[in-house]
Amino acid sequence: MLYLFIGDKYMEDKIIDTMKNIGNKLNEEYLKGGTKSQRKRLVYELYSFEVLCAEEFDIENKHLWTVDTELMPDKDTFADIINKDKKHLFDISKTVIESFISSNYPFYHDYNKELPRMNIKQIQEIVLGFLNSFDVNTANKLQEKIKENKVFITRLEESHGGYINPFEILNDGIIVVNNIDGYNLEFAKYLIHECGHLFELEHLYSQNRRIYRNDSMLTPYYEVSSSFLEYAFLRYLKDNRILNHSIDTALNDFFLELFVGNFYMHILCMKNNIDSEYIYITEDNIKEYANSIMERSNYYGPLYYEEGLDYRNSFIYPLGELMAIYLYENYKQDKENFIKEFKRSFLVYPSNPTLEAFNNVGVNTALLKEGKILRKVLENYK
Repeated sequence: MLYLFIGDKYMEDKIIDTMKNIGNKLNEEYLKGGTKSQRKRLVYELYSFEVLCAEEFDIENKHLWTVDTELMPDKDTFADIINKDKKHLFDISKTVIESFISSNYPFYHDYNKELPRMNIKQIQEIVLGFLNSFDVNTANKLQEKIKENKVFITRLEESHGGYINPFEILNDGIIVVNNIDGYNLEFAKYLIHECGHLFELEHLYSQNRRIYRNDSMLTPYYEVSSSFLEYAFLRYLKDNRILNHSIDTALNDFFLELFVGNFYMHILCMKNNIDSEYIYITEDNIKEYANSIMERSNYYGPLYYEEGLDYRNSFIYPLGELMAIYLYENYKQDKENFIKEFKRSFLVYPSNPTLEAFNNVGVNTALLKEGKILRKVLENYK
């Protein structure tokens, strides 16, 4: 079931109206025809709208358009990028693992602690308070989407926190946030994460770029902006002593995900070739190596690598979380210049899917392999 962000009340008529308006606008674009390039862009929007109506919103899509799947790319360049950069990614993830082990990081400090409940108004206040300190345009855009009934809340028993569906051809989109355990800091963190995607999208739109869905999602750095905003939000709360009863737990969860994610990325990089959507670790030498890592760490949680790993998520999230920590160190030194250069990176990394895109904001391969900044951060939060 879907709720609007403005409250707990299920407002089916407003949700349906929002989706109908988006559908009608997409239909207008479809009827225009246009060049093959334009139709290629539109095919993602039509397909996405159909999936949302059928699977998420349970709304009948009455438009009679045809999704020309032949226009959708038949080659996934993501795997090619990973296979090309595996040596660098293996070394980077090894540094992350060794940083946690050498710092003797206490993974279970405040682990699984129940977070105090909040209400929608409180969440909106702290989220907008942070966004206004970070980027006023993003804060205004979120408020605009809330007012236009384009921020939805789901209650699904699933692990994902939410998503943003951009509908790029309309310069518009919706945000969906999963309310798994009630309104608390975790929910606010999910919303901020999607605002990171919103921050990137709005800059691309301002530059008349329509590359997000087609190209950005095919790179390992798709979650950098969202993970950075999430981490910066947590640090903002910590530094300003907001939600003191919850913030250490939330930061610890972030570091826990960073460790486990980089562990998965590390052992995946030991595979000879990454060529399928789901990867299984069956090699005895990789299993033995993985077990030796866990024996040296303080982590005792369940690991599921033998049951199969989503190879895309096993790279984009740990890389995003790792880069968030390094980016934040530069952000706090010179916020205005950092944001300007960070936005420039959004225009580079889809066409140049390497760490070179982030050189101007002080992150490069050598720095990540060295690991000094990460170890210092971990020591401070032990």
